[in-house]
Amino acid sequence: MRNGVGYITLSDGKMHFLLRPQRNAELLTLVAGVETPAEAVEKACAHAEANGACLTRAVAVIDSRDCFLRNYSFPIANGKQLDQAARFEFEDDLPVDASELIMDYFRGGTSEFGTHVCAAAVRRERVAEMLAVFREHGVSLTAMDMDAAAFGRACASRFAGYERLVGLEVGERRTLFCLVVRGRVRSIALFRLGAADLIEALAREGGLSCEEVDRRLVLGKGEDDGTESMRRGLEKFLQRLLREVYRQFGEKEWPSRFILSGDIMRIQGLKAAFEEASGGGLEVWEESCLELGGEMDEGQRVSGLAVGYGAAEESGGSFNFLREEFAVGGRSWSRDALFAAALLLAVLFSWGGYVYASLVSGERELQYLRDATGQVCRDALPGVGADMMPGQYRSILETRVSRLSDTPGGGDGETASVIETLRTVSSVINQKVDVEFLSLSLDSRRFDIQGETRSMNEVDAVRVSLEGTRLYKDVKIKNATSDKRSGRIRFEIEVMR
Repeated sequence: MRNGVGYITLSDGKMHFLLRPQRNAELLTLVAGVETPAEAVEKACAHAEANGACLTRAVAVIDSRDCFLRNYSFPIANGKQLDQAARFEFEDDLPVDASELIMDYFRGGTSEFGTHVCAAAVRRERVAEMLAVFREHGVSLTAMDMDAAAFGRACASRFAGYERLVGLEVGERRTLFCLVVRGRVRSIALFRLGAADLIEALAREGGLSCEEVDRRLVLGKGEDDGTESMRRGLEKFLQRLLREVYRQFGEKEWPSRFILSGDIMRIQGLKAAFEEASGGGLEVWEESCLELGGEMDEGQRVSGLAVGYGAAEESGGSFNFLREEFAVGGRSWSRDALFAAALLLAVLFSWGGYVYASLVSGERELQYLRDATGQVCRDALPGVGADMMPGQYRSILETRVSRLSDTPGGGDGETASVIETLRTVSSVINQKVDVEFLSLSLDSRRFDIQGETRSMNEVDAVRVSLEGTRLYKDVKIKNATSDKRSGRIRFEIEVMR
């Protein structure tokens, strides 16, 4: 959560508002029923003002029912290729022309099925409408997300210790679904099924009003003996809900842990009934928040706080529909901002000539030093590129000197060769590559390296780094496989001296 930024979530007919005006200040919260975005922003601004704060910047989280949502898995990890594949598949799945939508996606981790991607889109007019509403109240939007992604982050942050869990935020007319694997949101979905569907079905079956059914579910009793029919109705609803969950999994492993939140938590005996129907353990998100020191009344306990708090969770998968023409950096400047920019340009031009002359002189001197350094390297190391770091040149020189001084027969010379080889290999690999060497074996003609990286691209980066030194005749990848336990790539590279 960023200080001075308000988080306004519009989900299932409710508005959740969070604002920490400044560091160490008390967190302002508000949960209220709203019908329009304008009503939500107005209530948020009034609540902030009543507590001595001012809302000028905000993050908006919209209802998933206003969005298109899909989950994919691709057998690729390269960022540019993944972006192209996700966009192509998503556009093909959309029921409307892609030009009418703003699209975004985030990665949900990797598995034996490939790289998982959660994609979402919202109509352009919806984004424009939200921006206009906030602007009318003097509030600048910095990002726009959706409630399903926010709920996923809320579950991932509170229950990061579980290997695999499913979160369900059961509201009045919809249910948000998320799958979290090892603390990372892998997939999200929207079920058009909520607590109101349960109440209306029981009312029809029992010939009661919805208000009476709601009272009996919450209190766990009624004026006549209808407890058994209520229990059967609840079981049918939970089975229907779990069938929707099963459709998200197919033949994959069923989760052993569920997280529940939302309106449905008002029902007496729900937790025991859900555990029996699902065959898994159950945690209530709001109860975990209380255990961690949060303070809320009974009304807030069942109001879907997970979505509101997830909106302010910075880490984890998220969307931002303020893209393309709606991007924050692409908005029109105000008159004051234009005046300030013009004034700044005038000041810059007043002393720009002097700075330019100094820069040109310094650049010439720097280029001279670069040329001289490159020439020294080319003279000392024929065949080796002149664009390496000084430490890399030093390691290559030490290796070549060591080779000239080594004598046949093993012993201390062989030990020194192993050490120098490891030092050379480690020094020439790009620092951005996450590699761990597990073993090295060598003889007079070649050496083999075994290690682990995060992806196949990084394995290839190790090979390219070794080839780039021009110290070796040939470098090739002998083997590279995925380790399911660690999720990393194990490889073996053969290097001919």
